[in-house]
Amino acid sequence: MASSAAGCVVIVGSGVIGRSWAMLFASGGFQVKLYDIEQQQIRNALENIRKEMKLLEQAGALKGSLSAEEQLSLISGCPNIQEAVEGAMHIQECVPEDLELKKKIFAQLDSIVDDRVILSSSTSCLMPSKLFAGLVHVKQCIVAHPVNPPYYIPLVELVPHPETAPTTVDRTHALMKKIGQCPMRVQKEVAGFVLNRLQYAIISEAWRLVEEGIVSPSDLDLVMSEGLGMRYAFIGPLETMHLNAEEEETAERQGDHESGCSLAWTTLLIEAWILSIHPHSGLTSASRSAVLPNTSPQTRALGCHIHPLIPGVTLLRPPRPAPRTTGPHPCPRTDRSSAERPPGSSELLSALGSSGRTRQEQDRLCLRVHVATFPAFH
Repeated sequence: MASSAAGCVVIVGSGVIGRSWAMLFASGGFQVKLYDIEQQQIRNALENIRKEMKLLEQAGALKGSLSAEEQLSLISGCPNIQEAVEGAMHIQECVPEDLELKKKIFAQLDSIVDDRVILSSSTSCLMPSKLFAGLVHVKQCIVAHPVNPPYYIPLVELVPHPETAPTTVDRTHALMKKIGQCPMRVQKEVAGFVLNRLQYAIISEAWRLVEEGIVSPSDLDLVMSEGLGMRYAFIGPLETMHLNAEEEETAERQGDHESGCSLAWTTLLIEAWILSIHPHSGLTSASRSAVLPNTSPQTRALGCHIHPLIPGVTLLRPPRPAPRTTGPHPCPRTDRSSAERPPGSSELLSALGSSGRTRQEQDRLCLRVHVATFPAFH
């Protein structure tokens, strides 16, 4: 049997996300206890994990240095929550996206844990200030939101409660790195966090383009899968703008921004989308006010237009602002001295010849060559 890393990790909830977390922590060598209220659900989850790990091992895609059997030996089920948390150093909650249910779980955990264990939620949108309100161990509470499917997508959003201790954030960040994930810190809580706010903005504009007959649904998806998605797999939008040719800044400042959206409108649009009820949001009409209790009536009104073709999916259509004639660019680029400007294509190509780089690092550098060289890459 494989020896476990220091401490034990408890997974509360054995659904898809819970099973994925169990596999990730086991891949890092941690002993994992999988808790659920139904014994049959635990048995089903353990069997599902076994099949998944065996398939991953056969395909050469199993994470970690341990074999599938060694990792499986680290995972066990437990139907008693008090027994499950004994000796735990990290508890990852993965129950359905319901505020009252999650609060009930954390209240129960709060009454039985010590001052050292981290209490973490997998929620994708519920505010930590609502989720962990009134807990004695609030300094040990944090949201660690994975991207589905967590085993294949490494990003984890770390969102602290206003009273979360910095050491809790640091410990969770280090733990995520240890199991091969890529944690990022959200400096302060905001509805939808970062990933979903970006995602909802894209989705909303995608629906607008399709509804207005500008592009077909299939071609719209191609823009992401064969265009922006491939670029953003290697380099983010802010780094893309930073590395872009200087000529682009002039072109952008002189361009027609008729179809652009103001920052205020974008914020309104994202919040309205989060408020809307759609098949994958996990939000009920009762819990929407809990997510954004102080939302303006204007924002709430935006969430009322339901797309006729997709039941439950809200389509948000921003008004077209007048063309910008004066004033600063809506997204000005920070001025940079020549010493701060990104390297030219020749320097980047030279860097590509460096030994010891992985294939992904080489691909990233190739993409930067294109970004820095071609003005049309924007």
